Amino acid sequence: MTPDLSPEAYKLIEEAGKAAAELAATNPAPVDHTNLLASIAEIRAQHVDPTSPIYAGHPERVAQSERAIQVLLARANIVEEPETVMQTAEREHAAAFSMTEMHPNMKEIVASRVAAVEALGEFGIKARREEVRQELGFRQHDELIRLARATLPAGKPLPIAIEADLHALRLVAAQGKYLLARDATKPKVSP
Repeated sequence: MTPDLSPEAYKLIEEAGKAAAELAATNPAPVDHTNLLASIAEIRAQHVDPTSPIYAGHPERVAQSERAIQVLLARANIVEEPETVMQTAEREHAAAFSMTEMHPNMKEIVASRVAAVEALGEFGIKARREEVRQELGFRQHDELIRLARATLPAGKPLPIAIEADLHALRLVAAQGKYLLARDATKPKVSP
């Protein structure tokens, strides 16, 4: 006991200390798990990395690592939110349709072919376009143009030089078909 305090004051201080200890035991201070979660995210990224020297081609290592991660999360009292069906569908769809832009080499080929057609002048471009329409048939040419327009922002016209070169048109139309398939198969929430 401290000589300056009465026995009652000492008893009150002791009771307050016990109450604070009980409160701390039932309501521990929040712990920042940011670094732990960042490390786990890095490890999980390595799980799916095909160039990872540790996990690539070793599903048993991935499974063992995932079990260790689950133990760490349980010890840290972290409950992961399960991925919803919609989140899974969106993630898998994005992975399946990852080439939203035409490959740079393909863009270069299209640009060089378009430049060659543009060098013909306005009359030459129109004549070449009609040759391509005759070669393909009107219906197929129009279908390729429709697909090629899918690569452009809404309202932007397809350059006539692309319509006048069969190979450039087919390349751009193939990209457009890919983008249309991506949009048509996007996961949707059903009512």
